[in-house]
Amino acid sequence: MRRDEMNTKAIYTVHENGKEHYFFSEHAGGFSYPFAVADFLHSLKGVLNDPMSPQKGLCAAPMLEQMKGNYLFPEEIEGKELFTAVKKEQMFQLAVKEQESFGIEIDMEQDTVSFHFREGEEELQEFCDIGFPRHGERGEYSGETFYYAADNLRVKNMMDGIEMSISAENEEAYRSMILKAVQKQTEEQSTGMSQQM
Repeated sequence: MRRDEMNTKAIYTVHENGKEHYFFSEHAGGFSYPFAVADFLHSLKGVLNDPMSPQKGLCAAPMLEQMKGNYLFPEEIEGKELFTAVKKEQMFQLAVKEQESFGIEIDMEQDTVSFHFREGEEELQEFCDIGFPRHGERGEYSGETFYYAADNLRVKNMMDGIEMSISAENEEAYRSMILKAVQKQTEEQSTGMSQQM
């Protein structure tokens, strides 16, 4: 299975202002897309929390249904709405029915993006559940370091004469970096387990 044919169905849970919001997406599962979604929500949150805003404490998450695919997503979904709000009770049924590959959690207060991978998905068997801050310290795995890895891949591809869409380059770079983080996490856990014995 080619990566561009990978199942990108996802269930998103957004934690904001002590509430949970649930969404289903046919196209926003993947490795870079959840960070694009988190950036979108945080930019909305910034507007809603502007000092000149007449209301305070509004949630950005319900507006996720209005997010449309842009250059960060595959060309065929540019301009299309990406999300459908679902109730918590529907979420589990939908996950089984749609066979989504990704469970994504975005925590607006902690500013994190977490991945939950469906077991048995051949393309994702190397991955385990893991979370990242959107912004991190230098040398730390975060959405920010993944962004720079994608930027470096873009430059390398340009120098090598390889043409790829921005969304494909992002997916490749983020996937590679997330896999490295998973491997590091697994090594640390196995080292910790052996030290405890």
